[in-house]
Amino acid sequence: MATERGAVVFDEDSIKNAVACAMLMSYIDGDVDDRERAVIRRFVNAYWKDEYRDYKQVKAEIDEQISPFIIDSAGFQSIISELVDNLTKDMTPPQRTFLLKLVNDVMMADGVMKPREARLFEMFTERLHIR
Repeated sequence: MATERGAVVFDEDSIKNAVACAMLMSYIDGDVDDRERAVIRRFVNAYWKDEYRDYKQVKAEIDEQISPFIIDSAGFQSIISELVDNLTKDMTPPQRTFLLKLVNDVMMADGVMKPREARLFEMFTERLHIR
């Protein structure tokens, strides 16, 4: 299931986790930019399938899942590392590569790479074993 005619294929769980990672990158600096939202929206529009659960409901669940980590910056490294590991553990290598591109696109959407974004991106590269 890794690729379909050269395109990365996501099932419902992996796309939900990819969106959660992208939202985490968007939220991590405390300033969610419209351009970051647009990157995530394009990804969802391209990969979210009609047979998946309602995206608005899933997005609300993701918000609930990741917002405590953003609000409490103490222990950032270990808590976020664990969250990233949990979100990405079942992804295929093509999904992991695509995810890294997605979080990079979200990080760079506003034209500014803040320190927390840079640390999170480095964490993604380490946890996904992609350099």
